[in-house]
Amino acid sequence: MTEQRRTMVFSTFPSLLWRSLHQLGGRVWVVAWVVLGWPLVAMSSPLCGPDASGLPGAARTVNQSVYVLGDSISYGLSRAGLATRLSERFGSQVLISFDVGRSITAPGIQIKQSALQSVAQDHAFIAKADTVIVVLGTNQLETSFANSQQVLMWQLKALAPDARYFWVDIGATLANQVDGWNARNRVIYDNAAFLGYQVISRYKAIFGSQADPFNITPGRNFPNMLTELGYGAEGNLHGADDVLAQAVVNALAEPVVAHPASPVAAGVACKASS
Repeated sequence: MTEQRRTMVFSTFPSLLWRSLHQLGGRVWVVAWVVLGWPLVAMSSPLCGPDASGLPGAARTVNQSVYVLGDSISYGLSRAGLATRLSERFGSQVLISFDVGRSITAPGIQIKQSALQSVAQDHAFIAKADTVIVVLGTNQLETSFANSQQVLMWQLKALAPDARYFWVDIGATLANQVDGWNARNRVIYDNAAFLGYQVISRYKAIFGSQADPFNITPGRNFPNMLTELGYGAEGNLHGADDVLAQAVVNALAEPVVAHPASPVAAGVACKASS
């Protein structure tokens, strides 16, 4: 496919779809269709242009409207008073969407919604958000985490293309799941530039700045905590909510630094056809 070609080639694989989108110049209509039962989101999204960077400019107001999308870890953030902390620090309006046990594609046990379904439900709030924080990946239920992550970011950025995005890495240490979490953390970090988000490290917030999220220590208990019962292995899944909430506040307090737009938000080849 050349840069001049305007025909969008739809693929059942999100990564290939993104590469097709990247070949388009100007303004395109982005339509997220139902894939394996995922909810439908359809709207106009500028993939190219001065306001399509996916990251706010230096003069843009940020943290006034914050959307948090996650699982039981974001439930812990809610219990730790993250919304109050953000309101007191930045004057933020905050919506924390959580469902214990859910993944990007599978529902949890409380509101019984996948993350994608919550995005469809919360679309009006997301469209006004200037900051979006994703706390997903711990529940290893997606067929392909990398592809599901791309679909999720696509839907979010179709709604809020100019928001600043963050993804919280996996900090859990249950010995029987560490291998999968190490692999997922690598996906989270490797895709940050491509999908246009910054990583907030839960693992480093818990264990210190020198901790390696690609090499989680199996069965290592969180500081001042015992092994969490009910998971059949040494280590912890939940806890340390206060330190993660503070890490989120600290990350949002960092000044916005202008840097190149992500391919997902702006497209790789934003050139008019000749």
